[in-house]
Amino acid sequence: LADPALQGRSVVLALHYPVVDRRGAIYEGSAHGLLNARALIRVLADAPTRPTMVLHGHQHHGYRGAIALPDGTTVTSFDCGSSGYAYLPDLGRAAAMAVYEVDAGELVGVERYLYDGERFSPEPGGAFATGR
Repeated sequence: LADPALQGRSVVLALHYPVVDRRGAIYEGSAHGLLNARALIRVLADAPTRPTMVLHGHQHHGYRGAIALPDGTTVTSFDCGSSGYAYLPDLGRAAAMAVYEVDAGELVGVERYLYDGERFSPEPGGAFATGR
């Protein structure tokens, strides 16, 4: 993120663990989560090029989060949900995927799709509206 060659380019940071949970709390811990989430937040805050977004997995339920930086700005993070979830409608479980639209380095749209037993269809109510 400090490389001058990245300035003016869209950068997506992809991680396994989230930086923040769905409530915005830092997701860290030696047994489960990032060991250095707070250090990563400092890196993001100091970086000349900040990621357009942070994509992560680990949590099986999709959500959009905001990584709060010390200067009051945020970096948006996304967990699309588990793409390999079994289709279990009685338990509210379905595989998910998301499509992110970036224009001129800015995130301009997100569409999330849930498996409905036959195909991936747009999530009812818009991306992350169902809470699954």
